[in-house]
Amino acid sequence: MSHVVRAFALFVAAAIVLPAQSLTTVYEFNGLNGRLPTYGALVEARNGDLYGTTFYGGTVDNGTIYEFTPGGALPTTLHSFCTQAGCPDGANPSGGMIQATNGLLYGTTSGGGTSGNGTIFSIDPSATLTTVHNFQGADGTYPVGKLLQGKSGILYGTTSGGGAYGHGTIFSLTPGGTLTTIYSFCSQSGCPDGDTPWAGLVQAASGELYGTTVYGGVETATCVAGCGTVFRITPGGPLTTLHNFCSRSGCADGALPYAGLLLAYDGNFYGTTQYGGANCQGFSGCGTIFRITPGGTLTTAFSFDDTDGRGPLAGLIQATNGKFYGTTDHGGTKVDGTLFEFIPGGPLTNLYNFDDGADGANPFAALVQVTNGDLYGTTPYGGAGGGYGTIFRISGVPQ
Repeated sequence: MSHVVRAFALFVAAAIVLPAQSLTTVYEFNGLNGRLPTYGALVEARNGDLYGTTFYGGTVDNGTIYEFTPGGALPTTLHSFCTQAGCPDGANPSGGMIQATNGLLYGTTSGGGTSGNGTIFSIDPSATLTTVHNFQGADGTYPVGKLLQGKSGILYGTTSGGGAYGHGTIFSLTPGGTLTTIYSFCSQSGCPDGDTPWAGLVQAASGELYGTTVYGGVETATCVAGCGTVFRITPGGPLTTLHNFCSRSGCADGALPYAGLLLAYDGNFYGTTQYGGANCQGFSGCGTIFRITPGGTLTTAFSFDDTDGRGPLAGLIQATNGKFYGTTDHGGTKVDGTLFEFIPGGPLTNLYNFDDGADGANPFAALVQVTNGDLYGTTPYGGAGGGYGTIFRISGVPQ
């Protein structure tokens, strides 16, 4: 695989470690029904069921789409990718899915399709999958991030590669399936506008789209290829780079934001970086949580220190109680990742430490809060089913 809460001033908060809270392993993947649940979060559809994807596994080990009922039936495999020669339906879905206003679930595959560069697909409640778009290269390759349905009903997304300069794109897709490339990254030497948009986009009330790139931005001695950016773009207009990561001494502002942004109740955006921060100094730092205003002022809200987690790859969610929840890919008291709760302007609380046992390991997808208030998530590894990943639930989140 290729490369409201309170609108008070934020500060670098201390972590609180509480006794491990109850985590229930809902399901353990066994390979045939999928393995390595993907970067995208589960989605709760209007029927109350949860839907997700796995990167590998299924009939020919090229990924699956699955469905399960919270607190009910075990997951059902709705589709196994690449069961036909040439993978016309796509292969290896990397991101999660969304349910559009027409009731269909939409997602992407990072490979397969007519050119092997990935696809956009839809799937209906009867498990009929339709390939909506085949990426050809000039319009992008390797889409990883989750799609976004904008206020106008148009879908928006990113590809981590391809485009006019080979470093990724932003695109729109009409309900009828017409894809338009809105922007191709790295239009100048050194990619000052960003490189490799890994995550999906978020739309502000103004209609503008916000997102992140993993690489690119201002080059420094520490980040010779750039350590990533936060950007803003109008659906039909120019792109503005709002922040260049690792632009502060010791990468105190973070580096390599794999996750997308969260538009919080306070009107600001929040995200994570895999590296950098005030602890574990430099590019190889333990990662951060950051806040950035719509105008581009970035504040480091929290710096991980390994004990409370390390290397967050997933984005944050804001639960109905106003608090933020997320995961780290590594670190914690058992070294295989954590699940945490965070209050801007306040502490970070370590809710759970993964240990590569039956509870899973190395969570890198965002959580989802379902209608009854419980949090669900996935781990790509661990579990008693062969180490192929798990689905877990955290209950009792205060409302």
